[in-house]
Amino acid sequence: MRRGILFVVAIALIVALAAPASAYDVLYTRRTATTHAAGTFGLDATFYYFMADKGYDHEGSSYDFADNGSGTRIWVPIDLYYAFNDQFELGAIPGYLSDSYSQDGADDVSGSSLGDLWTYARWMFMPEPAVTAQLGVKIPLGDNEPDAGDLPTGSGQYDVDVALLADFPAGPGMFYGSLGYRYRMANETDVARGTEKYTPGSEVHFMLGYTYYLSEVMQLRFDADGYFGGDADEEITARTTVENSAENGVWINPAFEYTMQNGVLRPVGIRSLRRLGELARPRHVPARAASKGSRREAAPFSLVPILPGARDRPE
Repeated sequence: MRRGILFVVAIALIVALAAPASAYDVLYTRRTATTHAAGTFGLDATFYYFMADKGYDHEGSSYDFADNGSGTRIWVPIDLYYAFNDQFELGAIPGYLSDSYSQDGADDVSGSSLGDLWTYARWMFMPEPAVTAQLGVKIPLGDNEPDAGDLPTGSGQYDVDVALLADFPAGPGMFYGSLGYRYRMANETDVARGTEKYTPGSEVHFMLGYTYYLSEVMQLRFDADGYFGGDADEEITARTTVENSAENGVWINPAFEYTMQNGVLRPVGIRSLRRLGELARPRHVPARAASKGSRREAAPFSLVPILPGARDRPE
């Protein structure tokens, strides 16, 4: 059985972009339809450090956090996968999340623990061109009801995601894309006014990109991904119901990738944001590398800060 365990470290240096950490989605961003070779076991680990002192209002305009506020995030996602054959693989993506936020005249707040867990199954039912069905389930392992003065590290609710992914060779490169639907379940927590039941809006996710192969070890990539969310509902002790507007976002991602001799992709890229609606929730921010003998490609470095105070909790 072929085994490959590789570690990739990526530090996200933040520029003057007030983009939420939802800019990477572990099941969609730069994920192609091609599965790993039979018998491949992989462990892809990434380290991210983010900083931000700006946010977005409901019209999509950026603003400075009040009283010189600033936030930081450390996110370490680990993608574990095993390919039973050339067409079918299972995986799980746990991760460590640490958030902190400070502002003048107030105590610092922070939160650190394991975040929510994504599990997934992928079946490439058509090899040429590659078309893959993907099923993902998010398990809320993070802390969504922290003590006073602490920040949450989990969403407190389950998600189920179904998607189709496809790869199409074209000229000296390859088009790749995906389309999926994410059903988001309710989250109930105890609050001062009673019981709060919050149901995030379900989402339609998409991604489309092209890879241009410069040589066997160098390639250029350009893709865009995002989602269109439905309305969310909030209910306090079955008396008051508040409807929150839908969340939408699109991200554009150019990148250059270089493959070293050990098979680890060393990507450099910039991730830009076009906001289309309300504040997007902070999500985990994974990147991937190709394990030796594997056919998966890697995500670029991310220039994306966190967005403290978003309505939904980080995944």
